Amino acid sequence: MTYYSTQTGAAVDIPARHPVPMDCTPIAPPTTVGGQELHWYMGAWMVGPLPVAPVDEAKELADAQAAKIAEAAAACDAVLNPLGAEYGAWEKQTWDQQAVEAAALMADPTLEPAPAAGTTDKIPCIRAMATSRGMGLVELAQRILVNREAWLALSGNCIGQRQKIYDAVKACKKADDVRAIVVNIALPTA
Repeated sequence: MTYYSTQTGAAVDIPARHPVPMDCTPIAPPTTVGGQELHWYMGAWMVGPLPVAPVDEAKELADAQAAKIAEAAAACDAVLNPLGAEYGAWEKQTWDQQAVEAAALMADPTLEPAPAAGTTDKIPCIRAMATSRGMGLVELAQRILVNREAWLALSGNCIGQRQKIYDAVKACKKADDVRAIVVNIALPTA
């Protein structure tokens, strides 16, 4: 029996009882004239160019924007995550409280002595940390505030770079313009 290659339209002679290759059909292709294109499309022969699905430009833009925003977020995380790698998740959850307590102590030195029995300690986290470390409370508070200021400057710089990319992405009207945006987030050099 004669079969036809769905790749070329050429006749392929397949002996009886032999398996038919997946890229063959028993349907003969139509005759083409003057170099017309011939395609096997959805189980039938088609003369002419393959149909092209219309491009949904709004979806293409939204998809490109989402991908670029995710790329920028990942780049920002890749720069900042190693800086906090030595700290555990539980410790990181206390950073804001540590900063509040350190600032309170620096603003009101009367908080340094342990509170009288029956009163509330306004700096319990850093007091416990200083005691456990065998370190002075004021020295620890100063370190916390210096570290916080340094972290906020570094992270703010990287976050600002990510937000600049976000703004540029959202301003784009075409997916190709979004894809052309280069994501490069880095720590400040000075």
